[in-house]
Amino acid sequence: MEQIFSFQSKWYIRVIEFITLNFLIIFSLSFIFPTLNSNQLLFSFIIFVTLNFVSYLINFFRAESKYNSFGLNFDKFAIKHFFQGKLLVVFCMILILVLGSLLNAKIYYNGLTNTITYSFLLFTFQVFFQAASEELMFRGIVFQAFSQKFGDITSAIFLSLVFAALHLMNPNINTISFINVFLAGIFFSACYIKTKSLWLGISFHFFWNWSEFILLGSPISGLNFSIKPLIELKLLNISPNLYWILGGKFGIEEGIITTILLISLTFFVLKYAKYSPYISSTLLKMEYAESKYITK
Repeated sequence: MEQIFSFQSKWYIRVIEFITLNFLIIFSLSFIFPTLNSNQLLFSFIIFVTLNFVSYLINFFRAESKYNSFGLNFDKFAIKHFFQGKLLVVFCMILILVLGSLLNAKIYYNGLTNTITYSFLLFTFQVFFQAASEELMFRGIVFQAFSQKFGDITSAIFLSLVFAALHLMNPNINTISFINVFLAGIFFSACYIKTKSLWLGISFHFFWNWSEFILLGSPISGLNFSIKPLIELKLLNISPNLYWILGGKFGIEEGIITTILLISLTFFVLKYAKYSPYISSTLLKMEYAESKYITK
């Protein structure tokens, strides 16, 4: 067991394991079940479960590790962080709707009966699994391993660039939206750095994506969906010279309002967010235990 602990204490080993195991599992399932990719909700769920399983497996073989050490802790602080992420999104959405009204944007209410449908529930679950999976991929095992070697700031910048680069495949992305996706990566990294938990980032990521489509009628990073949003923020009455404020075909993430919000929220989280003492104590024990193997 000592040899396994020594092996797992190396940061690059955990990165290789995480990428390799997830790829092999997801690729194998896609090969065995060729139609799996056609069901977006099921595929999103499988990716989420796989990322959790691999993260748990990797940390299980680390010295002094516990099931929650990669960030999905289940305690009162997890509930607190999840609720805080939701509150931050509510603040952002209200601000965007108010700004849209001031700019004479048309706001249409489509009604609950036209919105709350079976497809709406499927959409909600899909958005949650996708947001949680992205946090596990970019702020979970890999980010924590990079931070061990290169520090939080360098790791946040590098992985946020990778996070933004993957969105280059999304429709209608441009310079402002690319920068905003990068800033979102920095914000989510700050959420983990300050809380040592993934729940604040998952909560904000999920509620932001869900709200920008359901409450604003905005594409999610350039992607549209077949369901009807509850509220639609129409930019038709706004001068084309002002489109850059609230975004365009890529969605609200293309607007300068998102740039300002993400920068402000990053500083806010770094100043006021608090970590869970339970998970922090586990991480300290792990760091101390693994330091013995690293220095050998």
